Order: sequence, then C-alpha cells, then structure tokens
Amino acid sequence: MTAVFWGRGGDGFQASLRAQRGPELADGGIDLDERWLGLPELEHALFETPACRDGDVDLILVPADWLPRLASSGAIRPLDEAMDAAPIDDWPAAWSPAFVDVVSFGVREGAASTWGVPFHDGPPLLIWRTDLFESPSERLAYRKATGRDLVPAETWADFDAQVAWFTRPADDLWGTVLAGAPDGHNNVYDFVTQLRVRGADVLDDDGRPDFGGDAGRSALLWMRDRVTSGHVPPWSHELDSVQSGAAFAAGSVAIMVNWAGYVQLAESPGSRVRGRVGAGIAPARADGTATPVVNAFWALAVTSGARHADEAWAAVRRIATAEGDVRTTLAGSSGTRLDTWADPRVASASPAFFLFEEAHRASRPLPMVPELPGLVQVINSLVDRVVWLGEDVDRELAHAVGDARDLLSGESPDG
Repeated sequence: MTAVFWGRGGDGFQASLRAQRGPELADGGIDLDERWLGLPELEHALFETPACRDGDVDLILVPADWLPRLASSGAIRPLDEAMDAAPIDDWPAAWSPAFVDVVSFGVREGAASTWGVPFHDGPPLLIWRTDLFESPSERLAYRKATGRDLVPAETWADFDAQVAWFTRPADDLWGTVLAGAPDGHNNVYDFVTQLRVRGADVLDDDGRPDFGGDAGRSALLWMRDRVTSGHVPPWSHELDSVQSGAAFAAGSVAIMVNWAGYVQLAESPGSRVRGRVGAGIAPARADGTATPVVNAFWALAVTSGARHADEAWAAVRRIATAEGDVRTTLAGSSGTRLDTWADPRVASASPAFFLFEEAHRASRPLPMVPELPGLVQVINSLVDRVVWLGEDVDRELAHAVGDARDLLSGESPDG
C-alpha cells in the first residue's frame, strides 16, 4: 500500500523526497503518493478540514511550530509506540536538543510524547556577497566614508550601515531583502528576530503577549525603514521566503539575514553569485550577546486517521537515517542530523552547515502553544499593515495585542 503525503511545494522539498527513491537504491526507496500545496493551502487543509482525522492523508510535512495545535486538535498521533516497535536510527542522540525539545511535548497536561521527526532545518544566518566585501576599492571607500572596516556585520548597527552603503538601485543592487509576502513565514520571523534583538518576544514567561510596547514598535519601524529607505528591492512585498533567497542568488542583494539553505541555493549552478557567497552567525545584539534567532524547522508527522500508518512510518524511518538525511541535504533541503552537518559530502556542497550547531546554541522556537498558528496570523497581518501598507504603528500594534489576548483567552479576535 502507498501512503498519502502532503507538504508545501518547493523545488528543495520535492527534490529531497525524490532523492529518497530510485533504481540506485537496493529496495527502490520510499513510495509515497505526494501532493504539494502552497503554504496557506496546506494550513487550511490541515486545520480547517477533517483530512487528517478522516484518513485523506497519512503523512504530512509541516513547520514544527504547527505541531502543538495539530496534536491538541487530534489531527496527528504520538509516535512513541511506533518508535518503540520500529526505532529511528540513533534517535534522539543524532539530533540537536533544539529539535528534540520542540517535537516532544505534552498535550492537555498529559505526559510528553514525540509528535514529529525533524526533516529540514536552516537556522537564520548572516549571508553576504564576498566579491563586494573583499573588493579593495569597496573597502577603501567604505573606510573613508564611515571610519570603519568593511567586514561582515558583527552587530545590527554594522548591518544597517552596510545595507545603506550597498543600496545602489542604478546598479540593480540593494543592501538587503525582506520577504514581504503576507504568508505568515518570513515576515513573521523577521519581526520576531527584531523583537528579540530588543529584549522582547511573542509571549512573556507568563504566556501573555509581549510584542507590544517599545520593543514591538521599534521592531516594526526598523522593518518599515528598510522599505521606505529603498534598502530592499521594490518588489519585496511580493516575495516569499524562497523568492527572497533567489533574489540573493540573482545578485540583487548584498547582505541579508535569512535561512541557511539559501547559501546552498546561491552556490548552485545558475546562480549569478556562485563562488562568491559568505556565511556567518547572525549579528549580535547591542550588548554583545548572541541574537536569539528563530528556531524554525520542518517536521514529518503521521496523521491520527492514517489508513497507511505503517507505510508512512517506514518512509519517516528511511528519510531519517544518516544516509537519507544526507540525500535530503544534497538534493536541496537542509538535513537535521548532527552527523549530516559534519559529512564531507555536505560540507563540499555548502560550508554553512558547519555553522548550524553554533547557530542553534542561541536559537529559540516560537512559543509552542496550540494557539500559535492564530498568533502567527495576528502578527502576519500586523507586519503587513504597518511595514508594507504604511498603517499607523501604534494603532495597529494595540489592535494586534488585543487580538492576541482574545485568542489566548479562547475568544475569537474582534469578537
């Protein structure tokens, strides 16, 4: 029997599943009936229809921060029994605690269970064009204009200065890029990163909205200033995450903080900046401490109504092996095993993988609460209205915090 699989469409994910099958594999590899959707369509199908409970789909690939709501709504099943009966190779020792801690949690005050298996990572990194930063003429001019050396940004103040310096629309070059598409992905994560730079977060330690006040206002205005100052390509509002990485690979962007997988994309055949890509840890906060970048990754989960649960689990186990994870990575996604990040084949594809373990030391997930998808949509709308549509920041921020409070209290926003 063939398990039915749903995931977000994209060249990397689709190629990574194709890499798990083929005549070169002794048993032919995994066998899945794949359906690839846009992110909003996938979210609607999983949260607004009974597909997961009715057996329409067996295996799903989702952002890990969706897992609490999927688990609490009964859409996915705990994996502990499956792991006991047919373990995943080296689980959990072969994965960073940054992943294991996110996919393992209790539901409705129950004991902790494992609800997903990490598939694709790519912590936010600082990514830059080495040809620009190593140019003697650029270095000399930057030093003369700013009194500082042109080295990859160590702080966010450095980042801002370098973004302004390299913004040259006449040369089809912009300082940085923001993925402004209101899809609840990069636009939300960029805002959360800037919140954390300023010492705040989505929720405080007591589970109350923490994105209002001065930190939230400053984060939104920082993002809006990148737009109104012309530091990002003028079509950035249309860009989703993948397209923002493609803009860098096209040579239109000098420096960005974006998913690590875009280093590999920029080093791929056809990239205009191939061989001229640098990567490092995200800029530090003003006090010198590491920026707590968003720990956002993708995980495989088996649905509660799966009609082919055994076949789905067999596919998960195969994908999560050391060799399967390397295949995932070499095909265009970013594997999640520690041994993958150290594999010479992977290192030759992108040296950024050597940074993953360090990047995750300071990373933090979004709040792992069942209401998170709703909170993401509240922030998604907030960022779109303030950063991209120019609405009043104080009014929109107050409205969003109120919506978040209503959501967390079990009420529908706006009523």
